[in-house]
Amino acid sequence: MKKQNDVLHLDVLHEPVLLRRVEVRRMETQLFLCVYDQHQRLGLSFACSPHAAFLLSLLEARILPVAVNRDLRDWESLLEDIYLHHSNYKMQGLAFWLPVALLEMAVLDLLGRVAGCPMGALFGSRRRTEVRVYEAFHDREHSAEELVDTIEMRLAASGATAAKFKLGGRMRRDEDCRPGRSDSLPALLRARLGTQVRLYADANGSYSPREAIRIGRILEAAAIDFFEEPCPFDHFDETREVADALDIHIAGGEQDGSLYRLQWMLKHGALQVVQPDLFYIGGMVRSMKIARFAQTVGAVCTPHISGYGLGALYMAHFVSALDNPAQDHEYKGAMHIPGLDIPREYLHAHNSVLRVPDGSGIGFEVDPDWIARSELLLTCGGAASVC
Repeated sequence: MKKQNDVLHLDVLHEPVLLRRVEVRRMETQLFLCVYDQHQRLGLSFACSPHAAFLLSLLEARILPVAVNRDLRDWESLLEDIYLHHSNYKMQGLAFWLPVALLEMAVLDLLGRVAGCPMGALFGSRRRTEVRVYEAFHDREHSAEELVDTIEMRLAASGATAAKFKLGGRMRRDEDCRPGRSDSLPALLRARLGTQVRLYADANGSYSPREAIRIGRILEAAAIDFFEEPCPFDHFDETREVADALDIHIAGGEQDGSLYRLQWMLKHGALQVVQPDLFYIGGMVRSMKIARFAQTVGAVCTPHISGYGLGALYMAHFVSALDNPAQDHEYKGAMHIPGLDIPREYLHAHNSVLRVPDGSGIGFEVDPDWIARSELLLTCGGAASVC
């Protein structure tokens, strides 16, 4: 009997969609997953983190055996079964939820193709067909002046109107990557770029509360829009202490796979911008649950993405269905899958806008010959099952 879903809207699917076979494949350095139903209809997903390659044994042994031969219309309850299977909950965290998400993205692609709608529409209705993005800069190697030159040049070339930059020494407890760099960078950026460019700062857990508050006031003076991960991501009370002391919005959540912990952070005012990573947290379903909880406390959602695979494309589908999106969303440059022909407008942001694909599922067709040329790493289900 078909079970009730909390966030997925699958009423249009009147017949079972049975997961019969799963293949994990690789094309050059890109890992991807193929799922097939009882009618040999195909869904694909593309790993958005290089960590996925290290987690295939977990996918094969503890996740796929629960999912094969199940009705994918029951995906939300199946997620719970995967979590509980053989006490998988004891392994929860990025290493467990990332392979679950790899499976879910392929499942959503398949369900979207069967339903004849984009992935985002599976969450109800699409709210938008374009997503505004900010360009993310990861540079901690260069001086503040050199980074400002780089950001100004890149924004002028791309037409982007928003950018995120890095502060601090990345989890180094108040040690800056270069002496004085974080103190001077916000004001230099604002002076050079003016008030028309929205700016976001990411500390990657660099600071103690006292130093985070000091840096946060520098960010406020430069009219920076949010302060991401001021303290280590699992120091919840410290992050809340910083949020209580500052007016700037505090962002975070990319490292956490626990819905409960993220809800606690939102409910207690530690985050005003929640950033679930669509892969690290276990997929779009769990991310949407967090986004909807955030809405109940007046917070907005902007998902974190990796620069690997098709992260921004998955982000665009997800944001298309959000009721409480942030103004801009993460973009780490043009995406590329070796040998795969994907419409350029889905991969390249123009003037800070990324188009959401209109096609079914992920939104574009994949040549079967491209799949056939790839390397088969493992199979689960079907006559050749080793699962």
